[in-house]
Amino acid sequence: YKDIDKLKTHVLNSISILEENLLNIDPQNRKTLFKNKQEVNKIVERIEKIKWKQLHKQIVLDESKKFEIMVILVYTLVSILILLAILIYIFKKKSLLEQEKTRNQKLLLNQSKIAAIGEMLGNIAHQWRQPLSVITTLASGTKFSLEINNELKKEELIQASDNIIKQANYLSKTIDDFRSFFMADNESMSIISIKKVIRDLEALTQNVFENNFIKTQITIDKNHDLYSNESILIQAFINICNNAKDAFKQKEIKTEDRYFFIDIKQKDKNLEIQFLDSANGIKEDVLNKIFEPYFTTKHKSLGTGIGLYMSHELISKYCKGTISVANHEYTHENKKLKGAKFTIIIPL
Repeated sequence: YKDIDKLKTHVLNSISILEENLLNIDPQNRKTLFKNKQEVNKIVERIEKIKWKQLHKQIVLDESKKFEIMVILVYTLVSILILLAILIYIFKKKSLLEQEKTRNQKLLLNQSKIAAIGEMLGNIAHQWRQPLSVITTLASGTKFSLEINNELKKEELIQASDNIIKQANYLSKTIDDFRSFFMADNESMSIISIKKVIRDLEALTQNVFENNFIKTQITIDKNHDLYSNESILIQAFINICNNAKDAFKQKEIKTEDRYFFIDIKQKDKNLEIQFLDSANGIKEDVLNKIFEPYFTTKHKSLGTGIGLYMSHELISKYCKGTISVANHEYTHENKKLKGAKFTIIIPL
């Protein structure tokens, strides 16, 4: 502002001198004009320098802002890429852990199923001795009659053949029950009937319970359909049945006091399935641990501790349900009994 004021003063002075001396400019005025001109040039030059200096500063400032924005953008982009890389790594790691967990669960399921089948096959092998003995007796008797009398009545031969076929069909049906259970697809889900599930469960556990003098009573209010996996559901139930059978043997419950009840009914929008035995219940200090993996109250040679854990996993994962256990005292046939009551809640 000072420079412009000076510039204005010099210019006005020069104009005034020229107006007064249009025709004749004396040396003194000429000197003053020349001096004014020099001052004006200096001021203009200084203003130009200031202008370019300010312009350069503005350009640098603008470029620095652009650079700053670019740095921020690059930093943000790099941060996003790093974050994405971290998230991808976490998700990949989580996916691998989930896959590993699924593989372990499948291994545990197969281990549990094989253990249950091995145990039941041992009982069934004992049960098979009777029909095999009948078949052997009938065949031996037929052969003996032919060797002694050299003849055999047609009616006797037909009766012997019918009995042999009946016993063979019983053995074949038992094999089919176990094969369909063991070879079932553990991944497929479908609409299943709870009555059919219990029928199949009864077929698979009947010989085991009969060999251990366990009397079974089943109550179902009506048939219900579930969206689940039949083999998985039966496996969960078999583990509970085997647990009851082992409890009767381990605690040496009298054979006349061995009861196992299955009660199924609808409760609101859920299906409530209760398994109740009379094996004197579970110790209170371990009641909240029985669904933990590898926890068992049996001797190491008798239990692995994965049966009830697998039942808990199968009910919660494949059926979206819950399973709980509590000791229950009750009266049956004028007997005061106590046992473990497993309650399973599955959405209908």
